[in-house]
Amino acid sequence: MKLTLLPLEKDDLLRIACEGSIARLLDQDHDPLRDLLGPNCYSRRVLLNMERVQSVDTSGITWLLGVVERFSRANGKVIFFMMPPIVTQVLDFMRLTDTLPMAASEQAALAFANGTSPQSTQHTS
Repeated sequence: MKLTLLPLEKDDLLRIACEGSIARLLDQDHDPLRDLLGPNCYSRRVLLNMERVQSVDTSGITWLLGVVERFSRANGKVIFFMMPPIVTQVLDFMRLTDTLPMAASEQAALAFANGTSPQSTQHTS
C-alpha cells in the first residue's frame, strides 16, 4: 500500500491518495498514516481517496477499522471516498460497510467532513 499526501487546499483537511493492496499491515510498529503525517495525525481531518486500491485482505480490513477507531479516540475524522467495488464487496460480505465512514466522491466526503451532509455510503456491488 502506498499513501501520498496531496497538495494542501484552502481548508484544514488533509487529502491522501491510497493505492495498491491494503494487506499485510499487522506490524504494530509500522503505521502508514503516522509515518506519513506524524504522531498527531489522528487528531486531524483526513480525506482518504481509495480509488486506486486494487485489493484488501483481512489484515487490511483490520487496519481500516483501527484507523477509524484511532481517529475517533483522538477527536479527529477520517472519510474514505471512491472506494472500489473490490473493497466494498469484501466489506459488504463481512457486514462492515456501515462501520466505515465512506463517501462516493471527494465532494461528498468534503461535505461529510464539514458536517453539511449526512454520511454517504457508496455501494457498488
